Amino acid sequence: MHRKIIRSNAHEGQCPRRLGTILAVEPFNEGVMYLVALEDYPLGIWFFNEGDHPEGIFVEPYLAE
Repeated sequence: MHRKIIRSNAHEGQCPRRLGTILAVEPFNEGVMYLVALEDYPLGIWFFNEGDHPEGIFVEPYLAE
């Protein structure tokens, strides 16, 4: 699976949004884990999106502006 995504911050102002590529997806009862390749982590880094907390979303689809 190779989709362009955007890594968002949980709270505005904490960290910049960065483009990456989803390498793997692991669903869990509480949410979804995404292995995302970023420029400074080309082999990937894991992010957990909480299923029921909007402020716990770190991986979002990239929507071109």
